[in-house]
Amino acid sequence: MSNLGGDNPIDSSIVTYGRTKTYIQTFFGSFILLIFFIAGLFILKKSYDDRNNIKSTTAKILSINPIDRTYTANISYSINNKEYTNNVNIATYIAPNSIITIYYNINNPNIISTTSNATMMIVGSIFVAIAVLCGILMFYNTYFVSKSDMAARNAAFNDINRQRYGYYYNW
Repeated sequence: MSNLGGDNPIDSSIVTYGRTKTYIQTFFGSFILLIFFIAGLFILKKSYDDRNNIKSTTAKILSINPIDRTYTANISYSINNKEYTNNVNIATYIAPNSIITIYYNINNPNIISTTSNATMMIVGSIFVAIAVLCGILMFYNTYFVSKSDMAARNAAFNDINRQRYGYYYNW
């Protein structure tokens, strides 16, 4: 009796199981990739739409308070000769009276951030790139398993199945 023969009923059921398992993983994996892709597009669109409404300026740190693993800085800044005081979250400690760069919305200068619009565009691009790359690899794997019995057999086996059925195949 051949280990890899197509006439073996155990072999054909293992191949069928491997293909079915791969199709199910691809189905559910597609939803996760879709979430990554949509999140990336949302971040890119928001960053792209805001690009003309965001300007940078410098701000002076008046005081800084630790909160958990971040810091809240009380800052003052001037836009069009009008003084503003606001709080902003920062990741590292910066001494009071230091000058930092902030980004504000020209329509509402009270909306501020320490990260630029370019940073968010990079994050969105990375989300989209990961989703596309993983999608290509996942669908290539599905195609390969659908065309190759050996790949389907390999997809069927995990550690539990290998312990139970591994004696049929020597690999």
